[in-house]
Amino acid sequence: MTRLRVATFNIRNGLGSDGCNSWPLRRATTARTIAALGADVVALQEVYAFQQRYLERELSRYRFVAAGRTD
Repeated sequence: MTRLRVATFNIRNGLGSDGCNSWPLRRATTARTIAALGADVVALQEVYAFQQRYLERELSRYRFVAAGRTD
């Protein structure tokens, strides 16, 4: 039997001006958290293209497949 670990992660709106919760201040933690999940498949919500580009650089073990927010 083959096991497949799947996770979902809402990375939150990257354009919000949320002070200490803004994307530039949480992006490294977000990448580390996703990596620590050890999932084979990760589904992300609320991802803007600039957030995806950052995560693609930081999470090179994953292959990214994306659909836009309006798809």
